[in-house]
Amino acid sequence: MDQNEELRRDVATANRILERVGLSSAFGHASARLPGTNTFLIPTRRSPGLAEASTLTQIGQPHRVVHNQGGIFAEGVPEYGTIGLVRSAELGNLLAQVLGAGNAVMMRGHGITTAFGDVRSATVAACYLEESAALQLRMLAAAGGDPGRIRAFTRDEALPLRDQIGPSVARRAWEYFAAVAEAAPLGSALR
Repeated sequence: MDQNEELRRDVATANRILERVGLSSAFGHASARLPGTNTFLIPTRRSPGLAEASTLTQIGQPHRVVHNQGGIFAEGVPEYGTIGLVRSAELGNLLAQVLGAGNAVMMRGHGITTAFGDVRSATVAACYLEESAALQLRMLAAAGGDPGRIRAFTRDEALPLRDQIGPSVARRAWEYFAAVAEAAPLGSALR
């Protein structure tokens, strides 16, 4: 058994231990860095008590375009590494610096920020980024955590898809997401 395979087994076992001894329930997790990399093994989005070596995924991978709507992030999604809320002009300026000319940034321990010319496009982009990231995680899980088995779009394939947030597309998506928000009961995403 190679070192990474043994580490996968240990991470899965660690997650089941944490759940069984009451240190976690539906949330929380144990993770481990793959030696010599900035990539971590982590359970998929479910209780750590259900972790299996074969279903662990890897994080620390760059955002990869795996579907059309993800094309608006073809230039990548940088990470804002400062932990905590943005509560000062200095932190706001740092966040803006990390965002640069991009349209989205991941905020460590916090979530994401999208930046577009209007709130509707920014909201649609946030939905697209979440959808894209969730799809990438599901694909990684299906590929046994091996990012090399994902057939992501090349840069040349992804760049023409940046128009997925153009006015007519954003309007159509806004209409859909607004209808979903109106119809779904408060807290339904938590169920």
